[in-house]
Amino acid sequence: MKLIKLENAEAEMKIALPISVPFTDVILVEAGTVLSEPTTLTLKSMGITEVTVYEEHELREMLRQAEENADPSKKVRKVLVVDDEKEICNYMSEVLNGAGFKPIAALSAAEAWNKLASDPSINDMFLDIMMPETNGLEFLSKVRNELGRNVNVVIITAKKTMEEVVVAKKLGIIDYIMKPFTPERILKPFQAVRPESKNQQTGAAGN
Repeated sequence: MKLIKLENAEAEMKIALPISVPFTDVILVEAGTVLSEPTTLTLKSMGITEVTVYEEHELREMLRQAEENADPSKKVRKVLVVDDEKEICNYMSEVLNGAGFKPIAALSAAEAWNKLASDPSINDMFLDIMMPETNGLEFLSKVRNELGRNVNVVIITAKKTMEEVVVAKKLGIIDYIMKPFTPERILKPFQAVRPESKNQQTGAAGN
């Protein structure tokens, strides 16, 4: 936890300690409240200038514990869709959402890394090979070597040659799909893999 000035508050920061009226049992703001703009303005109007917030690693641990304690029957399985083409992300997200998954789109490897690193409940990912700045294979290697947990990865490719797919298989993908693809082909890989199953870091065979 850390004490910050309200003027330095950033989006998604959460109150770590409840804020109460001095010398009373009245709670003005509950712990866990997000410091949104309305909340910040309300606190400032009360003369409050500093608040205690959770640090990022504390929020990640809280999310991890919440996921572990959640009722398995009520969990919504998250799938990260990584593709620099917004239309592809939107199409795949629509298909996944319709099948009961919770899609999370990322238009670059950098954005995808931030989402994976900050949300330990994301264990499934569609990953496009051809992307600017960092291509899919480079990003997959980073995920395997630096993330610290296994992720079920399905490669998206528009190429007819298999060289990159072979490399991806060595990095532990569970499947690959070729553009253009049907809704059925999008859903097949993760319908066949149960949420609790863990792909191997290396050497997992694709279909």
